Amino acid sequence: MNTAEGIAVILTAVIPMLAGEASLLWFTYRRGLAAGEELAKRQAEERTQAESKAKIDALERLLAETRAELATLQPRRKRSAARRENTLTSA
Repeated sequence: MNTAEGIAVILTAVIPMLAGEASLLWFTYRRGLAAGEELAKRQAEERTQAESKAKIDALERLLAETRAELATLQPRRKRSAARRENTLTSA
């Protein structure tokens, strides 16, 4: 076996191995990119959900405050209505 044949045998074994490793690295790189994109989308959705939840909480607080204010005003209305009825019936 001369040197050229030896080199040819070595290259015959090494080239497919290098091609396989390169394709495996490319596949891993692409999967990493896809995983990164998924993570970014998931984080964006989580931020959107957190912002929406914060808005809902603020609206619930505002509703509770409005109901409390309405509750404080309602007895006054009843008393005022009762007073008006008494003044109308006694007159």
